Amino acid sequence: MAEQVENAKIGSFKQSTSKQYICFILGETEFNAPISLIQEIVEMPVITLVPNVPPYVEGVMNLRGRVIPVIDLKKRLGLGERTNSSDSRIIVFRIKDRTVGFIVNAITQVLELSDEQIEPPSDLLLSSNEGKFVIGISKLENRLPLLLDIPKILENSKSQYAEKKKPMQAAEEKP
Repeated sequence: MAEQVENAKIGSFKQSTSKQYICFILGETEFNAPISLIQEIVEMPVITLVPNVPPYVEGVMNLRGRVIPVIDLKKRLGLGERTNSSDSRIIVFRIKDRTVGFIVNAITQVLELSDEQIEPPSDLLLSSNEGKFVIGISKLENRLPLLLDIPKILENSKSQYAEKKKPMQAAEEKP
């Protein structure tokens, strides 16, 4: 009988999973993203401007011999122009075969959140174009960081600018 009671308790216990997230600031708003998607975080390097790219693409950077596109995440989310400070960083995300750096104003912390601490966004939030990148709201004691869908941001950033051509092939094409 005692074994049946113990098994019933185990069966009714809902196992909660938690994951690590990085929190960062864009302007006055705090966001977070899963750490599992991050390759690394770097200080602001020299960024080479690239002509004819969307306004939120700052250019490219050299990351130990690899050329990585850099996106101003604040501008990409429609939150206005960014201001650089000594706290500004680039979070380098690696998703499938794409590596992209996102400029953020500051990193605030790494935290662990359970599924119960993340609430889906309201329909009102999702109705805006930029709101489609928010997949949750993290419920912390005294703040509510917005959880971003980084793969969706990358997917929606693809365009004619993202076509992959070999440099010499592109240079030899006639207009």
